Amino acid sequence: MNLDQYVGKTVKVIYASPTGQLHRTGFVESSNERMALSLTCDGETVIVPCYRIISVETIEK
Repeated sequence: MNLDQYVGKTVKVIYASPTGQLHRTGFVESSNERMALSLTCDGETVIVPCYRIISVETIEK
């Protein structure tokens, strides 16, 4: 999964965590190609590793 296509867009990411399935909606600041997304939501930066991502949906504004 190439994550570069989401940079500069607002997305909803569904991902796996040790406590279960989580989702975040925020602005993608950067990506490390196929490694991780850096997502800003509610003033907090969240880094989601690629291997945890279940789906990514672009939010149109």
